[in-house]
Amino acid sequence: MSAVADLLDRARVARIRRALRDGERPQRLGLVLDCSDLRATSREPLDAGAGHSAGAAHADDLLYWCEEWDIDHLVVHVVTAGVLRRGQGGQVGYLRGLVEAVVADTVAGPGESWRLEVAGDVSRLPTYTIAALRLAAALTRSRQHQLTVSIGHPGEPAPALDAADLVLTPPLPLGLTERELAEALLEWSRTEVGRAG
Repeated sequence: MSAVADLLDRARVARIRRALRDGERPQRLGLVLDCSDLRATSREPLDAGAGHSAGAAHADDLLYWCEEWDIDHLVVHVVTAGVLRRGQGGQVGYLRGLVEAVVADTVAGPGESWRLEVAGDVSRLPTYTIAALRLAAALTRSRQHQLTVSIGHPGEPAPALDAADLVLTPPLPLGLTERELAEALLEWSRTEVGRAG
């Protein structure tokens, strides 16, 4: 992104933040990642190492934005049971690495305020991925905000998303920008405030 585009995005986000009153934000945000197609837009396989690093960095941004926007509960639907069941080695390997990188580098890291809860059936994941998820859940048990990661549900949408006030589906896994989040929050507030009034 160019410096000018970045500046415009930040200005738009600041205007939306000023426009929204405190009561006009969802408390529970849902995010659907499309891990059934883990390829870049060029249709070439993703570089797993680069993808995991980018995923961890973007997850850190997403959690920070949620804190900044006073969203206390984030539900991330990662993958359905069908994808895990039929997943090729590369696809499941990429997913495993992404989950481990995000959990180890971001959620369970020191100084974070997110409590991890895993929903779904993780039995098809490798044992070390399951262990990493369980350890992160134990380490984060007393934290303030809740992050629910939905893995291995039999259909879509995942049950964990049912109670979300707003559900977003970015075009690429973890490809949401803060401006897109802000725009979605503004649209949600207009709809919700309009219904309430």
